[in-house]
Amino acid sequence: FKFMQGIAERRLFNLPINVPDHSDLMDKADQAIGDAGNSVTDGANQIKKNFEDIKREMFKAKGLLDDGVSIIHSAHESSLQFGQKMGDLFVAFKPLENLFASA
Repeated sequence: FKFMQGIAERRLFNLPINVPDHSDLMDKADQAIGDAGNSVTDGANQIKKNFEDIKREMFKAKGLLDDGVSIIHSAHESSLQFGQKMGDLFVAFKPLENLFASA
């Protein structure tokens, strides 16, 4: 029936036989739009999954980052203490400066 309907419509509008049937074109367009929509949905779901994976890894990394910050603070404190000790040595040997300068 669809074929006969297409022929009748072509005669009604004087469309040549080699012009694609508009019903087929609409079906193909609907399918293409549906496929594109599915692709977009799949892509959005993949992005969401990737984001969740990244977020999970960042939460895991937070502990490592906290440990790293702790080490950096300790190193900073240690360097301040070392500087203080070196300053104390300088002050302690200050009276001997003339002795070393003349040698």
